[in-house]
Amino acid sequence: MQETVKAGTSLGELSRHPLFGAYLDLIIRPFPVGEDLSSISVEEATRRSGLPVETFLASLEVLRKRFLSNKSPVYRFGPSRGLISFLNEKTGRPFLLLAGGGYGEVCTLNEAYPFLPILLKKGYDPYVLLYDCVSNPILDRAIEDVERSLELIRKEEGGDVPFTLMGFSAGGHLAADYAAVHQGDDLAPRNLILAYPVITMDLATHGGSREHLLGSNPSKELRDAHSVEKRVTPSYPRTYLWQFYEDPIVPAKNSILLDEALNEASVAHVTRLEHGPYHGTSLSLGTDMEGWFDEALRFCKW
Repeated sequence: MQETVKAGTSLGELSRHPLFGAYLDLIIRPFPVGEDLSSISVEEATRRSGLPVETFLASLEVLRKRFLSNKSPVYRFGPSRGLISFLNEKTGRPFLLLAGGGYGEVCTLNEAYPFLPILLKKGYDPYVLLYDCVSNPILDRAIEDVERSLELIRKEEGGDVPFTLMGFSAGGHLAADYAAVHQGDDLAPRNLILAYPVITMDLATHGGSREHLLGSNPSKELRDAHSVEKRVTPSYPRTYLWQFYEDPIVPAKNSILLDEALNEASVAHVTRLEHGPYHGTSLSLGTDMEGWFDEALRFCKW
């Protein structure tokens, strides 16, 4: 059963696949918990997240080839946690993606898979992290997952190569928070790309993200320790940042606060804000933000 997965393959069949079955909870996210997997096709699962099934199937083919070359592309950290390597031909330009989901899920079908064919075509080595969304509260465990991922990435890449870290929504907070912890050291990303990110843990935050991360009644000290805008120094990595002003989920104030902090610290950055009542738009096709990813890649330096 090592044949190529098809659009009509059910998730039940995929769960029994000798290559993918053991990692289905990492490969398909959000995962349809409590549903009959035999009644959900791969095409239906991707459709729910707005991902073209062809994009997903092409990404699975990259993984299949890695498996068949006797090098597993999946590193499991624990239940629903791990790193997936979509390394095809090593280029020395690793790109680590952190999808969002309010620190309660990691929505890779919407906020990771759409970028994989673009990154591979342009000569990057993409990796996708399924970070801790289970611990209650999460605290620093998600940052530890990023640190662990970087160690594995550098082993795959054959050295301490610079890397780009890209995060969306709560994954944007994780990326920005990680960058604040490691600004100026050898674990810091060379480039940081943040899409509609949660930044602050104060009033303008996304309440669900803060509760999952810090608990239901975090102290001011704990909120400050994870409010990125309060911790930016001139050593913070160069940053590309974007969001819609009328974002209905994460207030645009988050991006504005980070932009102000980056300006104050004289950090190289681009902040792009456009009008529109949107959140979770990924590549943002058909909106005024379309083309942001090409712009972000041009901004990156290696």
